[in-house]
Amino acid sequence: MPVQGNGELRPDHPAHDGTLGYLVARLREWHDDGWRVLLVCHQEGQAERLRDLLEPSRLPLRWAPELSAGTAAPPGLTITVGNITDGFRLAEEKLAVITDDEIFGPRTHRRVRRRDRRVFESSLADLRPGHFVVHADYGIARYHGLLHLQAGGTEGDFLHLEFAGDDRLYLPVERIEKVQKYVADGGEPRLDKMGSGSWEKAKLKARAAVEELARDLLHIQARRQLTEGFRYTPPTGSTASSKQLFPMKKPLTSSRQSRRCWLICNRESRSIG
Repeated sequence: MPVQGNGELRPDHPAHDGTLGYLVARLREWHDDGWRVLLVCHQEGQAERLRDLLEPSRLPLRWAPELSAGTAAPPGLTITVGNITDGFRLAEEKLAVITDDEIFGPRTHRRVRRRDRRVFESSLADLRPGHFVVHADYGIARYHGLLHLQAGGTEGDFLHLEFAGDDRLYLPVERIEKVQKYVADGGEPRLDKMGSGSWEKAKLKARAAVEELARDLLHIQARRQLTEGFRYTPPTGSTASSKQLFPMKKPLTSSRQSRRCWLICNRESRSIG
């Protein structure tokens, strides 16, 4: 029985245009042809993200996060959680298994250095249930504590994050660098909704504002460089005469500071060219 790969579904394939349009078209084609398709993600949070991204396509997706090993794939399109490295297709059986790595690209693994662990411990110590946090990919969420869970064949500690619309994300503690405590003046922030695109828009807006500020500062500095300064003449005898017109005595505590400021201003005013 010939087995096919899912190479054309990878993000770096020429068929992609930077969106999930190609994947949606293939899923719709397979569904209409009676295929059984499993979309397998390594973690439940990633599966929920994929479901949110595919929701606008109105594909008839089934959500089965606890599909046990050895169970026959149900008919139609199913999103589930599992630990599969590479997907495959059996045309004769009309069966396709697609991993999240084939959709979003392979995950990167890195060793946790001692410094990273100190940062992790410090970040976790600063968080309390109910605190607002900012996730690098999804935006503002509410932290509900640390949970010990078993999912997708793995067991460990996860940060429980709540987003708008009662969306939940269970983030492995090894990826705590994705989260930082929300710090801002004012009242409570509004939670972001996963997959809505609102957080990406907010980041783009902030980036545009920073770039505009940087351009303004560059223009100001450029004008300063091109503007000809005025060089003051050294003090003359008339300067001492003018001082006599102001008989007020300076406080002894400020004489040293005042003298220093006067020397600096005098030096700068005479050095401008």
